[in-house]
Amino acid sequence: MSRLGGGESVDSTVVTVPASFDPMQSNATLEAGKLAGFKQVILLQEPIAASLALVNQRRKGELPNGKWLVYDLGGGTFDLALVSVTDGELRVIDHEGDNNLGGGNFDDLIIREIVVPYLESNYKLEGLKDLRNASSKHNALYYRLLFEAEKAKVELSARTAAEIEVTFTDDAGSTQDAFVPVTRSQFDRLILPLVDRTVEMVKTLFTRNNLMPTDVQFLLMVGGSTYIPVVRERVGELSGVRVNCDVDPVTAIAVGAAYYAGTRRKEVAATPATQQQKGLHVRTAFNRVSREVVEPIAIAVDGDTTGLYYRITSEDGSFDSGLKRLQPKVFEELRLVSKADNLFSLRVYDEQGRVVPSDAEPIQILQGIYAISGQPLPADISLGMVYKYCNLHGLWKADF
Repeated sequence: MSRLGGGESVDSTVVTVPASFDPMQSNATLEAGKLAGFKQVILLQEPIAASLALVNQRRKGELPNGKWLVYDLGGGTFDLALVSVTDGELRVIDHEGDNNLGGGNFDDLIIREIVVPYLESNYKLEGLKDLRNASSKHNALYYRLLFEAEKAKVELSARTAAEIEVTFTDDAGSTQDAFVPVTRSQFDRLILPLVDRTVEMVKTLFTRNNLMPTDVQFLLMVGGSTYIPVVRERVGELSGVRVNCDVDPVTAIAVGAAYYAGTRRKEVAATPATQQQKGLHVRTAFNRVSREVVEPIAIAVDGDTTGLYYRITSEDGSFDSGLKRLQPKVFEELRLVSKADNLFSLRVYDEQGRVVPSDAEPIQILQGIYAISGQPLPADISLGMVYKYCNLHGLWKADF
């Protein structure tokens, strides 16, 4: 179990992964989450998370049904996903990608094609072409240059020129301070072949799904490397699809993951000692995402309910069920605030009005928020494992 800065315990998490992750990579990510102390780890593909961030932004009107592309160019990977939305449900139709293509490649190009030739021409340094080799005497210099190259790359997104400053010891043993100039036009020429490779993947996706550029609404830019002006311009020009930069490329995936976490049921079994300490065991069943303004909820209580009452209230004060007699099985209707994250609390009281301890969890329902339907599994799984899992957790029969 992990703890936040304020001491709060967290035992469930949503971890985003590239859509092109293979089963081995996905399973390794799951295992890493478990080793970090989380009891429940849910994987979510990054293009889906980005789509959730886009469609759940507060805006006037609904996003029309249709398809779009998520173009996710990060620091080390490239993901491309074809996404559709139908009546508020998101679905990934197909995806392409390269797990070894990203902003790190751009940094390496700056070093190899601009910095190394400059240093070789102006200073006494041999063996610079083997910078990346661990046995090279200049290997440490390579990693310092990577940091400086990334800074220059970021600066070139806002300016037409930048300078890479590096201190090193030359072959004569003298300390040198070098200032390597880099222009945006130089940088653009270097990375265009890699950018064009990503556009080829866009065209492959179109061909495989019998689509034309006019069949998709837009191409959503995600990932820090999409801040680069030539990336946005080139992709839009060669793909024939309107480029959409409405979300923050850096935070979109985290925001989408948070939306997704709000729709998932926490499935961490309480220990017997914890259940005994909390008293009544309360189970609830409800839709975590709703397009309606009134949503039913079913409540089941394990334990003696004689002389007990329950009350459900919303966090914002817009709903109060009033005090009602508690039965082993209860059905209630919750009134929701439109286009909002609705949070309710369920409390149990005795006849004297004192709160009775229970393990009832907060009730969270997203009204008018887009959900996910039919996303590809980011981990390998077989029908046999599904059957075994469902039998183990009693999922073949209704809870109520």
